[in-house]
Amino acid sequence: PTLAITSPTPGQVFAPNVASVDVNFTVQNFNVANGTGDGHIHWRLDGGSWNMQYDTNPIQLTGLTRASHTVDVKLVDNSHADLVPPVESSVTFAVADYVQVADMATLRAQQLNGYYHYTGEAFAIAGEAYSSGNLKGFVQDATGGMMAFVPAGTTSQAVNGNDGITDLKGKLIDYHGVLELEVTEDFTLTGNNVVQVPQVITADELNNNHDDYESELIEIDNATIDPAGATLFAHSHNYDLTDASATTVLRTMFSDMTDVAIPTGTVNVVGIGGEYNGTAQIFPREANDITTVSAVAQNNIDGFKVYPNPVTNGQVYVTSTSDDNKKVIVYDLLGKAVISTEVNNNQAVDVSTLRSGIYMMKVIENGQVAVRKLMIK
Repeated sequence: PTLAITSPTPGQVFAPNVASVDVNFTVQNFNVANGTGDGHIHWRLDGGSWNMQYDTNPIQLTGLTRASHTVDVKLVDNSHADLVPPVESSVTFAVADYVQVADMATLRAQQLNGYYHYTGEAFAIAGEAYSSGNLKGFVQDATGGMMAFVPAGTTSQAVNGNDGITDLKGKLIDYHGVLELEVTEDFTLTGNNVVQVPQVITADELNNNHDDYESELIEIDNATIDPAGATLFAHSHNYDLTDASATTVLRTMFSDMTDVAIPTGTVNVVGIGGEYNGTAQIFPREANDITTVSAVAQNNIDGFKVYPNPVTNGQVYVTSTSDDNKKVIVYDLLGKAVISTEVNNNQAVDVSTLRSGIYMMKVIENGQVAVRKLMIK
């Protein structure tokens, strides 16, 4: 007679949310039955009491803890005595436990194929649902970003842009050079909604340091897109994006970019920083992520005013002839966004946290854009 455990395999590690495992095995030259055959099966878990089984169906283990487990299986005769010589098989496997991490930078520094529980608060910067029911999205906090893959059925929650998320649990893997968290359990929406401001970088910076910007919201300004003879963006296609420093790859990962007109001239591009097997890429999420420089440089907001300027008391006001909300983004001279907020007419923008110096303020109102130099004293 022979007995062999076929699964789980030795050293196999199951996700922390797994509490039940089937042990499959094969028996040859031995009729397993209840008193009418050659004998039956004895098995035990983690050195506990022996259990009897009178068929070769999988052994169903339930209530497993997050630890290492060993299953012993053997053949016995009809009087429960071991065969001579013994015919037995064992396997040791594990149910992983989550390692808690407080921020994205710490999560990104962990070992691949481990399981982690992100306890901080990150904010959704992009996402897309597939016909399969699977979800793929990007989240970031102040320390870094992460691509997240959510299998169908894992959550029923709807996540909107800039929604706060915590309790992300999953397995850290490498997806063509990009770190990805394969989510294993439902997550928590915090109820917060915070606009995430892109980091303004150059194409050369993205090419040479793409890991530093991976899965984060970035912006490349004063660039041109090579349409390669097309007039509309195609889905999942690469385009050359060139600024004064270098050429990088603009990839249309998101379906909202499909059939969007490819702009001519100089543009500013917002998107998710990424790569494909070491080649840097930027993924714009929708048409509004690409704006022509002329639209940004020109004051298109009727009656636009910024006062006082210079700012001496930590507050500056933005007004126009419209009562529409105004998105205000303040950049330092290195192109880094240091403030992002929304205000109404005559509502103060708090700039008290900024050091004295010169900044650029971009204001967006109902699709119109204006830029002003801002001085803080």
